[in-house]
Amino acid sequence: MQLVKLPNLAYEETDTCLIFILQLQIKVEEQYVKFRNENEIKSGEACKKLLSDLYQKIVETDYSFVGGYKKYEEDMEELFDTYKKTPQLEDVVRNAVIYAFIYFMHL
Repeated sequence: MQLVKLPNLAYEETDTCLIFILQLQIKVEEQYVKFRNENEIKSGEACKKLLSDLYQKIVETDYSFVGGYKKYEEDMEELFDTYKKTPQLEDVVRNAVIYAFIYFMHL
């Protein structure tokens, strides 16, 4: 934290300014945390929706033919590539969602 140099004021005025600055800093930090949490929630929802939409194509495809498993692997690779390349998704949340997806897919 960088200290702010206060102008030459009487002690009472300096204390009042310092209290105001500290209260303002607390409010700004609280708003930042609130915004950050809301952003993570919305980003997580966007990641889940995108992944669900991409996976729907795979669910609807019939892979029960010769070479079907190879086609399935190619489609999954395409899903992951599309998901990773999508802009506006926060990396931390994006990674958490994809790891959860992979984990629950293999249960």
